[in-house]
Amino acid sequence: MIKNRLRISLNLFLCLAMVLCFSLPSFAGNLNIKYEQVVTDEYGNELGYQTKIIKKIDDLPPGSPWRNYLNTKLANGKTIYEYASSISKSLSKDFNLNLSDRESNSYAYKSSSDGSYNLNIYTYVNDFGSQSSKTYLFMHEFGHIVMLNSYPKSYNFGNLDYGNDNKHYLHEILPNYNTAWVEGWADGFAAANNNGLVFGYDLKQSDALNCLKGNTFEEMTRNELFVAKVLYDSFKDITGGQAAAYDVFAKTGPHYSLYEYCNKYVASYPENKVGLAKILVENSYGKISLKELLTYVNGGSYTVSRDLYNYLQSAGMLNGTATNNYASNSKPTNTTTSNTKPSLWSRIASFFKKLFGKKEEVVSSPATTTGVALNPVVTNDEALYNRYTDGAISISGSMDAPNRVSSAVIEDLAYDSNLDALSIEEVQKEYTKYYNEYKELVSAPNPDEKRVNEIRYKMVEAKRKLNKLQGK
Repeated sequence: MIKNRLRISLNLFLCLAMVLCFSLPSFAGNLNIKYEQVVTDEYGNELGYQTKIIKKIDDLPPGSPWRNYLNTKLANGKTIYEYASSISKSLSKDFNLNLSDRESNSYAYKSSSDGSYNLNIYTYVNDFGSQSSKTYLFMHEFGHIVMLNSYPKSYNFGNLDYGNDNKHYLHEILPNYNTAWVEGWADGFAAANNNGLVFGYDLKQSDALNCLKGNTFEEMTRNELFVAKVLYDSFKDITGGQAAAYDVFAKTGPHYSLYEYCNKYVASYPENKVGLAKILVENSYGKISLKELLTYVNGGSYTVSRDLYNYLQSAGMLNGTATNNYASNSKPTNTTTSNTKPSLWSRIASFFKKLFGKKEEVVSSPATTTGVALNPVVTNDEALYNRYTDGAISISGSMDAPNRVSSAVIEDLAYDSNLDALSIEEVQKEYTKYYNEYKELVSAPNPDEKRVNEIRYKMVEAKRKLNKLQGK
């Protein structure tokens, strides 16, 4: 009898071990670097491109700008090469870092053949003068790979829409919430690994979203910079926020909007509701309505915790109705939420900790039970929330061709042929002037869209002139 019990216990243990093995993703990724080098004749005319495998940085041609790029240091102190080498081991599939001398924008995608992750970086990235812009672009694209690695295998960015021009800019209101979420996640992830910088925009600054002041809250949620700022602030301003965010990201994905992510976040960490509510209110410059806020952080319910009620009151969102909003029989009591225990997801959590090169513990604060009822004072935007919970969003199948575009400030335009009398220095100065003016315009409250597009066109034209003068 005892032997039978031992045998049964052993069999149960083995079954459980097998379940654990198959329930967790395998981490066996390798870093593969390929270099697509331009081939020219003796006169410098471009003949084509040849691809070679790079095992170490010294395999790149002497004087190649890609040597400097791979040796560029990230905010965590590691070079891009060191970071890619170390983090690839934590990915579930191989990580293919493809460097190319072609002039194009960078992008990331998942291969349909073997599910490997691809990050294509073109010579365009070497044109950035600042180190922070170069490292941002790498971390932004790697943020897309983190999303692919963390979400289910069937996931591949979903239904993306960049508008008629198939481009996206930091101040732009995108056609749907999913596109803003995908790009905003990558921006927020990059900023967290890049001293808060998204190109020249510092998400640490309270006025980082000035360009969105003239928009409604609904429009803001379709802007990638707004999504990024909400995520970045949740990492930094909520105790244990970074660990909590990645725990939710890995366990409850895929997500197709900031709204969907926020709902999953507060469901997993109700003690962080007030912190998230405060971030949404402040980043929307108070444009968010009471109903919108409760939809994001309280499941749409008007029965809230005492802590959340106190915050809403202090933020002036209750319109002076505080004395009438308590449920007559409610007696809020304090409860303590215990710290998150190790689970089947411990290896996933370990992966996210490695992304930042440090360990952050989730610290749970005392939370209050629900017991404060608010009168539903906002009533005319029901259709909006049907859009937030759009169940028609599709997940596209895996494909080798990317179904998203890079977060580039500069777009492609035709060359200007009248370049003979211009020097590289003059055009560089012209480009820098328009680039700085563009950044200033989109950082201002209520930017003039016509003026923004006008300066952006001039900036891109100057960039094209510069590329041609440099022989690219």
